[in-house]
Amino acid sequence: MQIVNPPNTTAVQLSSTDRDSANAPKTALTVAPLLEKNNGTLNPVKHKNVIVAMPPATKPAGTDVPQIVEIKIVAVTKYFGQKAIISGYEAGIRDFAESRAQDGVLKIDTLPDEIRRNSKFHFIGHLQSNKAEKVVKYFDVIQSVDSLKIATTISKAACSLNKKIEILLQLNNAEEEQKSGYSKEQLKQDLNDILKLEGIQVRGLMNMAPLGASESELQRLFSDVRNFKTELEKEFEITLPELSMGMSDDYKVAAQEGATMIRIGRKLFT
Repeated sequence: MQIVNPPNTTAVQLSSTDRDSANAPKTALTVAPLLEKNNGTLNPVKHKNVIVAMPPATKPAGTDVPQIVEIKIVAVTKYFGQKAIISGYEAGIRDFAESRAQDGVLKIDTLPDEIRRNSKFHFIGHLQSNKAEKVVKYFDVIQSVDSLKIATTISKAACSLNKKIEILLQLNNAEEEQKSGYSKEQLKQDLNDILKLEGIQVRGLMNMAPLGASESELQRLFSDVRNFKTELEKEFEITLPELSMGMSDDYKVAAQEGATMIRIGRKLFT
């Protein structure tokens, strides 16, 4: 297991030909070299975050300098062994994600102490109530909260462990029947009750776009999540700093639409 080797440059230029519309604006997107394939050995330079130059529309008024934000790489290791976590850590990544509770707990539990202490572990799979206590014990963030029931279960487990755990609320705005996630209406109905729960901290929203979606559809869905987050912040008078959007096939679009985390698996590991 190794990290996909970085090239000499960190820049990926997205021209109008990369988009569905020929009239779309050109946007410079700078990504961590770990996301770009290249032959050779692993560059020892450490990379923890992705740095993104946002589209011109988001530039501060009166300036030609693009607004720069940091987007965190969450390395998805669910299809890879524990060596993937170790390789990622050695390359500078500090956030790792698993979607299967039993496999994730086993990997985390047997990691070297240094990696466990200095890393943040995200659970991104559908969480069953009977697995909640173990997930809360071993993970730092649960990105896939999709009901008041599971949020309450997480809260009880966190309180019993005297732990505060971060959660993201999963939004299924594509309304895919085969996927978990809140509808906008149900999320609004549950949010006040979730915010009152002890032992958890609501940090933002998570979203999974449909496989094979066109770039224009991805833009629509990701921007819809961003706008809904803003709507929730205003309506409930809260701050939701995190938007976990984008995976190996669509992370560039998600980055342009306001993601603060991108979940990358096969683009990182070989």
